[in-house]
Amino acid sequence: MEFGSKTMQVRLALSAVERGLDLNVKLMVARRPDEPMAHVVMRVLGYCIFYRAELSQPLQFAPGPADRDSPDLWAHDLLGSPIEWIVCGNPDLDDLRHVLKHQRQAVVRVLFGSGPEREAFFEGIRSTRRRIQGIERVDFREISAELVARLAECSLERQRWAVTVVEDHLYVDAEGVTSDSEVSRPRYLEAQGGS
Repeated sequence: MEFGSKTMQVRLALSAVERGLDLNVKLMVARRPDEPMAHVVMRVLGYCIFYRAELSQPLQFAPGPADRDSPDLWAHDLLGSPIEWIVCGNPDLDDLRHVLKHQRQAVVRVLFGSGPEREAFFEGIRSTRRRIQGIERVDFREISAELVARLAECSLERQRWAVTVVEDHLYVDAEGVTSDSEVSRPRYLEAQGGS
């Protein structure tokens, strides 16, 4: 843990019928001194969206910040190789290129916290001269900026969250603040204008 980091504790009740999940867990989320609360919220929501009971090892919060050596969330196989690599927010293109090249065994996922964030990322792809090999395999998801902003208003170090995922919709009750969002799946080819 980085010097000066704080730990946020989230008692999470997560229900996702389609995934057969009824999970009650205490999450310990290290918050770096320069990390906005909105990013911490994104990491917890990423955990809720991407958690799978069938993973050989559970999804974990990586030490971060997300870069070519460590994502926001990850899971490893029994030999220690990453099998899930999840970045919350707008990833750096060079870092993502490196991950796709050197972590081919991992499913790479990106969770955007707003439309403008997604648009900025896809515009970066369009304007780069070097093609990003494997970008078509990335699992892109997007949630609403309003949900993230509402949940980020509470900066308590201990929180209780109840999250229900129904198909591609997220319902959250966090410390009495209720909100919801569609979890959309933007496609890279759409960003390329279908080319």
